[in-house]
Amino acid sequence: MAPHAAPGVLRGPILPYLLRHSLRLFAGLLALASLSLVDVYFIGRLGPDPLTAVGFTTPVFLFGVNVLLSLGTGLTAILAQTIGRQAPVAPPFWGGLSLSVLTGSILSLLGYLLHDRLFGWLGASEVHLPLLREYMWALYPAFLPMALVLHLLGLVRAYGYTRLPMLVMLLIVGANLLLDPLLILGWGPFPGLGLRGAALATGLAIGLGLIVAMIGGRAWWPAGGLRAWLTPGHIDADWGEILYIAGPAALTRVLLPFAGATVTGLLARYGAPVVAAYGIGFRVDLTLLMFMIALSSVLSPFVSQNYGAGQLLRLRQGLQHGALLALAYGLGIGMIVALSGYALGRLFTQDPNILSAFATYCFLVPWGYAFNGLLMLATGALHAISRPWHATAAVVSHLLLLYLPLAALGHALGYFEAILLAYPLSHLLGSGLSWYLLQRALPSGTGTRQRSGG
Repeated sequence: MAPHAAPGVLRGPILPYLLRHSLRLFAGLLALASLSLVDVYFIGRLGPDPLTAVGFTTPVFLFGVNVLLSLGTGLTAILAQTIGRQAPVAPPFWGGLSLSVLTGSILSLLGYLLHDRLFGWLGASEVHLPLLREYMWALYPAFLPMALVLHLLGLVRAYGYTRLPMLVMLLIVGANLLLDPLLILGWGPFPGLGLRGAALATGLAIGLGLIVAMIGGRAWWPAGGLRAWLTPGHIDADWGEILYIAGPAALTRVLLPFAGATVTGLLARYGAPVVAAYGIGFRVDLTLLMFMIALSSVLSPFVSQNYGAGQLLRLRQGLQHGALLALAYGLGIGMIVALSGYALGRLFTQDPNILSAFATYCFLVPWGYAFNGLLMLATGALHAISRPWHATAAVVSHLLLLYLPLAALGHALGYFEAILLAYPLSHLLGSGLSWYLLQRALPSGTGTRQRSGG
């Protein structure tokens, strides 16, 4: 029996569906965010050099993850639209699976081929290069199972379900937490493998997640098979639709760390305590904004399915409910952080200069949380209706025309507080622009209509 869309997607109450499934993904994402902290804790027991070496791997690993996440964005949007139209999902699922396998394999191969050149360009010293080879050569193969996990869970999310993705994320984190001390430090009968053990723990945890995703997600798989869709016609059509969304999505993901590095450079001129406060604040923001990421991840398949089904009124109602949730959460949690800067800062440091700068950060930046959430929802919805270049225009405009110029203006005024104000102001303006572009991209009317391409 073919699976159906989750209750609440195409019919039924909207707000309870969005809230329930967002909280599920929020729990999984919070756990997943702790994965790197667990690795850093145990690697730190090996000494300063291994810890420094792993620091060099962050941009490389994040690049691969962002490529795969962008591919997942395109796949989920196409699958959810197909489900909404009640058309067969076999072509995009199996065709997309071959694309995921190819992408994961290419990322692994490129890692091996470009390893020394890449980390030399990043500035790794002769001391750290052997450690990097030990760690990354055991980690590069993990890109393939990671691509498969994201692909299989993308189908489940396209139907509107989140329980299995949450469970897989929690399982990966739990397995990694169990394996790290065994393989890194050699607890019990296991040999201590150091950095290689850290990479193997991550790879084995992802592999275990893949097994569970295959077993738990088997009920959602369409009939047919990979071989049936590996024909030039299917590859051209299915890969083209997915990459049409994934390409621009990857471009926007690349711009985010660039903007963060630029602002860090501006703040560095005001002293180390300001940079330290910004680093702590960035991690606090990332943790608290996981709910917005979860909400956007739930809303996007909702939008895609209703777009595919021609239920434009329900689509707009879902966007309104999502926006209200983002505003309520963002303003609520932003107010709490703004009023508890010193208390929150003492969890991370006792340095009075860092505490003072962090309290200032907390008083200014969190007022942009709600508008950041609105920006995420709008760009996610644009991807969901196959308007990726509209989403790219919104993100590029926000970063390059609003955030960075406002930060530069704040620096020109000579106050680091003015640089921090660029965050809420740019997100306020950027969210308005993104919702304007979304309204322009949505077809007019409220009833059934033919799906248009482009």
